[in-house]
Amino acid sequence: MSYILKLLIHIVSFSAVIYIVPGIKSENWKSTIIAAIVFGFINTFLKPLIIGITIPLTLWTFGLFLFFINTVMFWLVSEFVPGFTIANLLSAFLGSICYSFISFLLNILIKSNDKFKINFYSFKQKKSKDRPIDVEFWVEEEKTQGN
Repeated sequence: MSYILKLLIHIVSFSAVIYIVPGIKSENWKSTIIAAIVFGFINTFLKPLIIGITIPLTLWTFGLFLFFINTVMFWLVSEFVPGFTIANLLSAFLGSICYSFISFLLNILIKSNDKFKINFYSFKQKKSKDRPIDVEFWVEEEKTQGN
């Protein structure tokens, strides 16, 4: 997936979070775009360092401490970007969860070429000459032999 497309996903996710979560405000589109860029940098460079330092605590809480790390990273964006404000810690927590969910859904809808992919398969089987046993033919044969 291109970097511009990822940036657009971040911007749309931030815009949706600003609209959904009370307590998170942005003065204009410029501050929303800057917040998305800063959040991308924080998640790229700072978050792995903090996760590495807090591995024992994360393991001890069975991964629940990662929610706190995500909340702090989200709140940190509001400290660096003027015009993007988060009222309290609860708003930051809800915003980080909503942001993660929305960006996850957008990444699925875009169908990236990355390693993680969700495929929807139908249960209908097509007849193929490559299959050694044709289930429908076998069932029909069994019915005729039983009568």
